[in-house]
Amino acid sequence: MFAIQPPAKQKPGFSGFLQSCYKDPFKWDIIKSWSMFAFGVYLSKEICSIDFTSPPALP
Repeated sequence: MFAIQPPAKQKPGFSGFLQSCYKDPFKWDIIKSWSMFAFGVYLSKEICSIDFTSPPALP
Protein backbone atom coordinates (compact mmCIF):
# COMPACT_ATOMS: atom_id res chain seq x y z
CA MET A 1 0.00 0.00 0.00
CA PHE A 2 0.95 3.59 -0.45
CA ALA A 3 1.65 5.59 2.66
CA ILE A 4 0.95 9.28 2.97
CA GLN A 5 4.12 11.20 3.62
CA PRO A 6 4.05 13.44 6.68
CA PRO A 7 4.27 17.14 5.88
CA ALA A 8 7.76 18.60 5.86
CA LYS A 9 8.76 20.74 8.80
CA GLN A 10 8.11 24.38 8.07
CA LYS A 11 11.03 26.73 8.57
CA PRO A 12 10.39 29.35 11.22
CA GLY A 13 10.10 32.97 10.29
CA PHE A 14 9.12 34.93 7.24
CA SER A 15 11.12 32.84 4.76
CA GLY A 16 9.30 29.70 5.90
CA PHE A 17 5.98 31.45 5.45
CA LEU A 18 6.92 32.52 1.92
CA GLN A 19 8.07 29.03 1.00
CA SER A 20 4.87 27.48 2.28
CA CYS A 21 2.78 29.98 0.30
CA TYR A 22 4.82 29.38 -2.85
CA LYS A 23 4.57 25.59 -2.63
CA ASP A 24 0.81 25.55 -1.97
CA PRO A 25 -1.00 26.26 -5.27
CA PHE A 26 -4.13 27.63 -3.56
CA LYS A 27 -2.23 30.09 -1.38
CA TRP A 28 -0.05 31.14 -4.32
CA ASP A 29 -3.10 31.84 -6.49
CA ILE A 30 -4.68 33.93 -3.72
CA ILE A 31 -1.48 35.95 -3.28
CA LYS A 32 -1.16 36.55 -7.04
CA SER A 33 -4.83 37.56 -7.34
CA TRP A 34 -4.68 40.04 -4.45
CA SER A 35 -1.40 41.53 -5.65
CA MET A 36 -2.74 42.05 -9.19
CA PHE A 37 -5.92 43.60 -7.77
CA ALA A 38 -3.88 45.96 -5.57
CA PHE A 39 -1.70 46.92 -8.54
CA GLY A 40 -4.82 47.62 -10.62
CA VAL A 41 -6.25 49.87 -7.91
CA TYR A 42 -2.94 51.74 -7.65
CA LEU A 43 -2.70 52.13 -11.43
CA SER A 44 -6.28 53.38 -11.76
CA LYS A 45 -5.69 55.98 -9.03
CA GLU A 46 -2.57 57.19 -10.81
CA ILE A 47 -4.33 57.42 -14.17
CA CYS A 48 -7.33 59.24 -12.68
CA SER A 49 -5.05 61.90 -11.20
CA ILE A 50 -3.81 62.92 -14.67
CA ASP A 51 -5.60 65.98 -16.05
CA PHE A 52 -6.06 65.34 -19.76
CA THR A 53 -7.90 68.62 -20.41
CA SER A 54 -5.05 70.93 -19.41
CA PRO A 55 -2.63 72.14 -22.07
CA PRO A 56 0.78 70.47 -22.09
CA ALA A 57 3.54 72.16 -20.14
CA LEU A 58 6.12 74.04 -22.15
CA PRO A 59 9.74 72.90 -21.78
